[in-house]
Amino acid sequence: MKAIPYSRATLVATLKALAIATVGGALAHLIGIPLAWMIGGMLATCAASVSGMTLSVPNWLRAAMVLVLGLLLGSRFTPDVVDSLGRWSISVAGLLPHIVISTAIGILYLSRFARLDRPTAYFTAAPGGLSVMIMVGTAMGGDGRVIALSHATRVLLVVTILPIAFTALSTDLGPRGAYVPLSAMAGTDWLWMAACAIGWPIAARMRIPAAQLIGPLILAAVVHLVGWSAATPPSILVSVAQVVVGASVGVRFTGVKPRMMAAIAVQAVGLTVVLVAVSVASALVLHMLTGLDFRALVLAYSPGGLAELSLVALSLHLDPAFVALHHIIRIFMIVVLAPVAYSMIRRFDRTAPAGPDPSE
Repeated sequence: MKAIPYSRATLVATLKALAIATVGGALAHLIGIPLAWMIGGMLATCAASVSGMTLSVPNWLRAAMVLVLGLLLGSRFTPDVVDSLGRWSISVAGLLPHIVISTAIGILYLSRFARLDRPTAYFTAAPGGLSVMIMVGTAMGGDGRVIALSHATRVLLVVTILPIAFTALSTDLGPRGAYVPLSAMAGTDWLWMAACAIGWPIAARMRIPAAQLIGPLILAAVVHLVGWSAATPPSILVSVAQVVVGASVGVRFTGVKPRMMAAIAVQAVGLTVVLVAVSVASALVLHMLTGLDFRALVLAYSPGGLAELSLVALSLHLDPAFVALHHIIRIFMIVVLAPVAYSMIRRFDRTAPAGPDPSE
């Protein structure tokens, strides 16, 4: 394992980010905002970053906390999930046409109204796979900073607006998840979770996207489905993970000037409205076809992060396993197909910028 780079400046920037995120999360919790620790921390660090503060959340820290969320989401894969897979097959099959339609509409919006160049518009509109979209989009001649900030802004908007909107509009959000105190954790529970955490390096070795989340999630799901353990991370650890994940979204705006942030925000708000509208339309069609919960379908099809939207489902007492499964499949589709599709478009469209081939 590589040594974690350390510097006093990085430590100070990280402590400031976590302190601001904790205060923001606490305020959101007092107000009663759903998913308070993540949303409050995300908004607080975003505001501080844009105001000029230098904040940081190291990748290793975010990855460790995302691992915790993977264990939490994996623990929600109960035997009932296996019984539901047949009912979910139609909504899973609908992901590919939804991705194609939403990406096409997003590209049209960004090209016509935001005046972005072709590769930047394409990899900004693709609803997921942030790291791959930045890397491949830059290699294809796009503006990596615009792609990164647009994706981060979209996640911030979706994760903030959807839970608040659903809470305001819904009268029946189902039973609340049980609070798991630290004292309730047995030694065997910690051992099972440590064993499932090995899924991170295994998934990373297999080059699975979002390895720190998907690897532990899959192993935890297997453990719970088989009945070997019912262990789930304690609530205090989940709250800490939410603070760190929220802060990691907010600090992406460190160094962004207010003018650039305003321009990105206008563009991202428009794109988010477009993509969420397509998600709502897709969810409505699938709800009528399958009878599946409309709110869960909206979350499953919305253009946000896997960890973030799965947590939104958990906070709204919807089925996080359903949402997580759809987002895992969506990420695989986008990561695999989006670069290939753009390469084909570039070959047949001579007006598209040439750019270097990412395979070279």
